[in-house]
Amino acid sequence: ILMFMPIITSLYSVGKKQEIRDLYRGVTKWVFLFNLPLMLTLVVFSKEILVFLFGPIYQQAYKSLIILAIGYFVLSLAHTSIYVLKMLAKTKLLMLNATISLAVNIILNILLIPKFGIVGAATSVAVALITNHTISVIQTYKLLNIQPYKKVYIKMLFCGAILFTPLFYIKETIKPSLTLFIFMLAVTYCLYFVLILFSRSLEKTDKYIISSVEKRFKIKIKIDRFIK
Repeated sequence: ILMFMPIITSLYSVGKKQEIRDLYRGVTKWVFLFNLPLMLTLVVFSKEILVFLFGPIYQQAYKSLIILAIGYFVLSLAHTSIYVLKMLAKTKLLMLNATISLAVNIILNILLIPKFGIVGAATSVAVALITNHTISVIQTYKLLNIQPYKKVYIKMLFCGAILFTPLFYIKETIKPSLTLFIFMLAVTYCLYFVLILFSRSLEKTDKYIISSVEKRFKIKIKIDRFIK
């Protein structure tokens, strides 16, 4: 995201709103594309990750990990909106958003922690994060009349679901070791990006982002034939 914020700023300074709209949508889409498999990994393998990292005693916190993974995933989609608000110097709005999110977190902590414990605390944080995301996206839409989401997100979500859903049942059956766990994830991630390409989830507006990445890292990404 940081790589593209100066570009959005320069486009805004010369009034190129259509280019801003395309780049804003494109960056948010790529954040979704890369963070989706990470979130699904934390959801599907929540118990295994806690056991591998901290030991068997911590696997009872898997529900909290799932809730937080979803909350932070949703928040990650708002980072572009937050940077746009910073670009527009809307510091009061950013402060208001943070204050509202904090208030939501505190209120839900008071209501949920006594009854649900750590799950209640995780739920409070997740709802506060999602609240911050929702407000930021709405404010960006009101200020610039742009919103990041399109139907292609459903296609990408489907690609992730059809790969990670079977993994849930597989890992319940074979109880993978750390080595097998890493291997399964590596294969799944590769298949996920192959599905993204063959499902034609990439569009013409993604070419600018791909081109910028190529220039930044001095590499060549040959996927033009998969872009519709």
